Amino acid sequence: MVFLWLKRGRNRFEAKGDQIGNYKDLLSTVIALNSSHLDADLDKETQTFWSVAVRYLRKRLDKDQVLIPNVIDDVTTTKVDDQVMQLVFPGKEPLKLSASALTTFYNNQYLYFLRYVLGLEELESIHPDARHHGTYLHRVFERVMGDSSSENFDDKLEKAIAQTNQEQPFELLYTEDQESRLSRQILEDIARSTASVLRDNAAVKVEREEAKFDLLLANSIKITGIIDRVDRLTDGALGVVDYKSGKNVFDIQKFYNGLSPQLVTYLEALRQTYKVDADQLFGAMYLHMQDPQLNLAQFGLDKLAAQAHKELTYKGLFVASETEHLTGGNYDLQKTVTYDKEDLETLLDYNIKLFTSAAEVIRSGNFAVNPYTEDGKSVQGDQIKSITHFEADRHMGQARKLLRLPSKGKKEAYLELMAKDEEDNQMQVAEKAIPFLVTDQAVTADKKGPGGQPC
Repeated sequence: MVFLWLKRGRNRFEAKGDQIGNYKDLLSTVIALNSSHLDADLDKETQTFWSVAVRYLRKRLDKDQVLIPNVIDDVTTTKVDDQVMQLVFPGKEPLKLSASALTTFYNNQYLYFLRYVLGLEELESIHPDARHHGTYLHRVFERVMGDSSSENFDDKLEKAIAQTNQEQPFELLYTEDQESRLSRQILEDIARSTASVLRDNAAVKVEREEAKFDLLLANSIKITGIIDRVDRLTDGALGVVDYKSGKNVFDIQKFYNGLSPQLVTYLEALRQTYKVDADQLFGAMYLHMQDPQLNLAQFGLDKLAAQAHKELTYKGLFVASETEHLTGGNYDLQKTVTYDKEDLETLLDYNIKLFTSAAEVIRSGNFAVNPYTEDGKSVQGDQIKSITHFEADRHMGQARKLLRLPSKGKKEAYLELMAKDEEDNQMQVAEKAIPFLVTDQAVTADKKGPGGQPC
């Protein structure tokens, strides 16, 4: 923001005509004037100056079709009408939630309201974006892994790429102009690079792809989703893979604060759909679909191939007792992401609490404008400024501050907090203090689909 330099002792909003410079400087000063609390009244001469300046500015902004958003001090919301809530979330039906919807809720409750109550969506572009790129790569890998022919892997991959390119939605998106065609070429390179992980993964067998699940929690919440891939180890343990076009890792701090429930939710789906215990799961992981870009000067030719291979790894959370079957494969098995059976059950139980706690707020119809903050000074959650007028310097008190623990021993500390929450929760349930927090693994799998396969 540009401020006018004034002599000491003079009113800080007092200015001469030649100090304004141009209408952008004038705009900055008017915004400063309107967003500041004046500690003294302006004299008549200064008021007249700014009245004229503002009229000039309004005419110029109208001409350029530029709007100045109002700066407001109060961004509190009111309760959604009961009739609206009943229409969107019928009381006799379970509340439908997904891992992505839950993440949205804990990002900013008002963002959830806009997306899932009002049903607002971002405007579509004629140019493909990250969502389209991810769908394209998903489709390629779905074809490759589902191809049971006797062709070699590389031929299957090239056939899958060609078939995906010919699908009408992708053909329209990626042939629109030169930029779109370049995007498709890059995606093809990413598919070929990432596919090496799939080709070399002899430790597992692909059990299912695009596996839909539908879980009922405490007869009041319906959790839905689609798992990109279900893998089975040689000892029968099950795991999930989620393809990502961007870099993702499992962060227990984000999980504790409701911002990373996807992998644990998918493990819950496996546990209930396949009727297995936690010790029959081997992990849940992201596969970053990428064409690694490495600095030759940093790694050198002799280490380049090894480093590129290292970049293409499965990253997520793994069950410690199953890591022996994964050693030597493309898995990131560092200690901070391996959990024993008891720890995994703690994660699964806490995940259910995240869902039930969110569901209670959603059912109430009260959605706060509360984007999350990690440090209490800056805001990382979606502020949706054009709608909420949220400003970090004015409304930080309404932001949801995440619980952050020191890096040393972070995993163990968060697990201890989750276990304590569960103990407190069970005591409260026993006393009938907070019945909505029941986490007695009250999840039942949906009915099986055609052929007896789980949905």
